[in-house]
Amino acid sequence: MKKWKLFTSMKDEEGWINRIQSQGYHLTKVNPWLGTYQFEEHQGSPLLVRLDFHEHIKRQDYFEYLSLFHESGWNCLEGSRRCGMHYFQQATASSSTEIFSDRESMVAVHKRYKQFALTYFTIFLVYFFLFYQSNINNGFYPWNPKSWFLTPGLWEREGASFWFGFLFESPFALFRSGLPAFVFLGMAIHFLLISERSKKDIQKLEQLD
Repeated sequence: MKKWKLFTSMKDEEGWINRIQSQGYHLTKVNPWLGTYQFEEHQGSPLLVRLDFHEHIKRQDYFEYLSLFHESGWNCLEGSRRCGMHYFQQATASSSTEIFSDRESMVAVHKRYKQFALTYFTIFLVYFFLFYQSNINNGFYPWNPKSWFLTPGLWEREGASFWFGFLFESPFALFRSGLPAFVFLGMAIHFLLISERSKKDIQKLEQLD
């Protein structure tokens, strides 16, 4: 069973995965960049999944990082030393149900995730302004579709001649339309939401006695 879903909270993503697993499924594969999840039917007690966020780990440190979790009864289902999000799954149903034993560690995870989100928010926002301004400077206006097409006399043509020119140039016109810039804007907003949710999760953890 394949599912697609985007999250702005590690806590929400973790809870969603484990709710599906409680219905008789087992998470087998994740693509955190595309938000795709692969589940298979599973007999017996569900094996919990917990998330950690840690990126840019040195090779030797990363080996020790994974070994520490493995010795504690957790297998790394998805993750790499350069890709921050790690999905750990219980090796057996009798393994510990938590991967962190103290509040400080959980706060540190959310702080790393928040910083990651703010970095990508900034990157995508800069891309949005660069692409948008570039289109405007070249005379391509999002609110004027005719400005996206450069074929001379296209709008005066009729019949097959018009449709041939229109369909031929449409892929290029869509690129000039400014739509790619708004994709970057959408990604920037997504990462901003992640940052805000992480901030709230940090505040909740710090308020615990």
